[in-house]
Amino acid sequence: MMKFLPAGFLGLMVGAFIAAHSSTITTLLNWGSSYLVHDFYQRFVWRGATDKHYIRVARLTTVALFVCGCLLTTVLESAKQSFDIILQIGAGTGLIYLLRWFWWRITAWCEVAAAYLGPRTDDRTLTAFYRRVRPAGPGWRRIRRAADIEPREASSSADNIPLALAGWTLGCAVIWPALFAMGNLLYGRTGTALVLTGVSLLTGAVLIRVLQRLWQITPCHGKNEEDRVHEG
Repeated sequence: MMKFLPAGFLGLMVGAFIAAHSSTITTLLNWGSSYLVHDFYQRFVWRGATDKHYIRVARLTTVALFVCGCLLTTVLESAKQSFDIILQIGAGTGLIYLLRWFWWRITAWCEVAAAYLGPRTDDRTLTAFYRRVRPAGPGWRRIRRAADIEPREASSSADNIPLALAGWTLGCAVIWPALFAMGNLLYGRTGTALVLTGVSLLTGAVLIRVLQRLWQITPCHGKNEEDRVHEG
């Protein structure tokens, strides 16, 4: 980029890099502080303290995480090593994050225990979640019955896993060519940029049709409260 971009675009790119870098760091620091204070310290170390106390601990935790991160960079020889650490930490939870959309019994506790060893989520929370999101798969059959939704309604386009996978693939096919088209345009490769833009627009048109089918609103089984009031 330093070789091909003119001064104005180069300055804009440097500013974008700085903004992305700062955003990533602050996000990770806030995440880490939230996990340590809210999910660990407040639940297992010091319960019932004031909000002021937890905010003070969160600030100290943020500073400590920043210092630990800076110290970690002194032993890393390349950016690839940091990605390897992230992959090693997150490899075991990736499948759980996906499977929890297809079976209600998979909860956050599955990250540290088998499915039936951790506490189950409240049925009212699960049924409210199902009515709003309509997750796909046979693992939600019991919750679907509790939510009073007919199988034919739940197995419509909203429960069409192949169609959902097609939407995911088309979404990637829209975003990536658009990004590469922008890069080629900045580098002066106009022909390649136009081809990639055409691919992005074409797949975007198909994606809109897929989303229209996925987002079809099917009425829940039974009458809602407003209908019951009018009938009464």
